[in-house]
Amino acid sequence: MQRGSSRGDSGGVDRMLNQLLTKMDGMSVKETVFIIGATNRPDPALLRPGCLDQLIYIPLPDETSCLQIFKRCLKKSPISKGVDLLTLARYTYGFNGVDISEISSQAPDLVKTVLTGSGSDRRNGSR
Repeated sequence: MQRGSSRGDSGGVDRMLNQLLTKMDGMSVKETVFIIGATNRPDPALLRPGCLDQLIYIPLPDETSCLQIFKRCLKKSPISKGVDLLTLARYTYGFNGVDISEISSQAPDLVKTVLTGSGSDRRNGSR
């Protein structure tokens, strides 16, 4: 994704990136500045030659890492013996750690909704 294509954040990410690029353009070569950041959507302006001295690419978690993330996120959650975390890890291969964490935190609410049958009415705003 590039600037201007952000969804759901009212352009906050774009404003922050533009401000960062402006500040970086104003730095002199004599200044020692360390910029540490992480993104899942690198902007071409940050990747242009001379903008940053070093980029470290951290790939998405593999199946084993997904399994470890699920185990960590669900450590304090009661899990049925029928839940196969390895299968979940296989289905979520290619997801990032934040996605897996979100799935893990939303799962108990989803189960309650399914078991009580009350969630669909609440999401639509009616009771």
